[in-house]
Amino acid sequence: MKTRAATKGAAATRKHAEAMALEDLQKIMDWSEGRCPNELFDNAPSNPESVALMNLHGLMQVLYPSLFMLMLRVFEGLSLQYGDLTMGLKGPMPYHFPYFKVQIEEHKNWQKQAGYNGPHTSV
Repeated sequence: MKTRAATKGAAATRKHAEAMALEDLQKIMDWSEGRCPNELFDNAPSNPESVALMNLHGLMQVLYPSLFMLMLRVFEGLSLQYGDLTMGLKGPMPYHFPYFKVQIEEHKNWQKQAGYNGPHTSV
């Protein structure tokens, strides 16, 4: 409570959790890859516990980076348009996993409005 009471500026009126830092995401990813390294996915699981472990960590390792990038700037994420997406891309060899790219560089003034979270934060 003391920390929140001492907060000034835009963060003092925040009605939602702060965004996760990139360092925190990297810690989560390192932990997940330590528990379930990529080599584990090369073979079929041998028991139900392995299936559960591979499902959990496989989804984490695939979705967390994408979700982090999309939710990093929620206000911009809500205003994405089809032109901001590049679909049908393929990853590097040997697997060529399909992926899509989200670009938010061209959104008007989003770099200049530090601390502004859009009209959804007003009282």
